[in-house]
Amino acid sequence: MGLTEIFDITAQKMGLKILGYDSYAIDSTSQDDLINIATHIAEANPDLVYFGGGGVEAIPFLRELWAYNPHMQVMGADPFVVGIDDLTEAFGVQQLKVLYDTDLGTPISMLETEAGKAFYEKFMSISKSGEPPSFVAGAYETMNVLIHAIQQAKEPTRAGILTVMKNLGDYSGVFGTWHFNTAGDISKLTISGKQLQDNGEWLLIEIIK
Repeated sequence: MGLTEIFDITAQKMGLKILGYDSYAIDSTSQDDLINIATHIAEANPDLVYFGGGGVEAIPFLRELWAYNPHMQVMGADPFVVGIDDLTEAFGVQQLKVLYDTDLGTPISMLETEAGKAFYEKFMSISKSGEPPSFVAGAYETMNVLIHAIQQAKEPTRAGILTVMKNLGDYSGVFGTWHFNTAGDISKLTISGKQLQDNGEWLLIEIIK
């Protein structure tokens, strides 16, 4: 299931009205096609446009959309964080103030566990680029779980490690104590809602989940 489908299902559960859907292939869509999509959206006049791709993929579409309405608010997901430098170069920070993002995880400066605080302090002591995106804590936790599984496996094979992972039970790390649910997600999954600011930094608006 793609990001737009998840957004669609969740938005309707929240009682939001979906005005329409459009899509394009970045390698094969002409500028005329993008203009038609942007025109269709502008005429519908939604409060928000959700884009399910990455920042680089969004540039040709956003160029046409904001040509019609530079105040049109747009929301993306984690790939927007990765592509923010390309978006800033294409549009400038002032235009991107109408850009929102959902980021998997909690900002590492807001981790409340002792392990989380220790990770944040250690990271910032050696970081040369400031505070990292939220997913860095998830990557750190993932590696720790993997190392734990390798150490606990009867044999350090793919099958042996997967057996430990499937029977992991409660695990204590930077997010506190959690476990894998039936969908394979962790029980303490969080999603942050952010808006881009004048300085090009993402500002946390709310912990959505």
